[in-house]
Amino acid sequence: KEFFYRYFVTRHYYCYNISYKVINKILIKNYIEPKDYAHFDAEHMSHLEQVKQDSVLGYLLFLQYHDVYTVGRFVQFSDENFDIKILKSTRGGNITFHGKGQQVIYPIINIKKLGISLRQYIFILQESVSKYLASLGIESEKSINGPGIWINKRKVCFVGLAISKGVSYHGISININCLLNNFDKIDPCGDPDIKAGNVNELIHIEKEKIIKELSAILFKELEDNSYYLKKNDISLKAESFESEP
Repeated sequence: KEFFYRYFVTRHYYCYNISYKVINKILIKNYIEPKDYAHFDAEHMSHLEQVKQDSVLGYLLFLQYHDVYTVGRFVQFSDENFDIKILKSTRGGNITFHGKGQQVIYPIINIKKLGISLRQYIFILQESVSKYLASLGIESEKSINGPGIWINKRKVCFVGLAISKGVSYHGISININCLLNNFDKIDPCGDPDIKAGNVNELIHIEKEKIIKELSAILFKELEDNSYYLKKNDISLKAESFESEP
């Protein structure tokens, strides 16, 4: 099953006796069942195309994957010594792990329309996670060895992005209660000094709360950093419904 949350507003503007309607929606989807990385790629790209065609302002996808290693599009790799498959991704960055106990978040958003640079966008993603953890009483650090979030010198949030015609896709992953030995078999992000950690080592987090609370923080950061002239038309009032996958 999937949960959908709609953030939207409709306003009418009048100029030279011409009435036109502005609708800016960012839709949030929560996928209940873990996804196969290769199979989900088509749906990921479908959402990207919809945003590029201006059907919606963006999507925010929350999901988990079945165990898999992924590498950035420019990385050479061999899976000969791995018992978990390695797949090439369309994102940037090096190698990482996705699997049970990890929350993957894909903001597919027209950052060009919002007037947000890639550098700003990476800051917004990291700041959103950092503020969310702070709201739980957890102190974290940003960008110790490249983009990401660390707790007690262990990396709990990973960033891997791609941009197509001003639209962001891929995003971040947060280790909630992963099997960390899957990170021990690789150099996360290509850095042998990075050690992975779990947020649940400090506090228990419920998935539904992550979606609600982190989404609200992320939208606030997008609003605060946007130069989009109609940014006030992006509502934070949500309507939700459930749908079969």
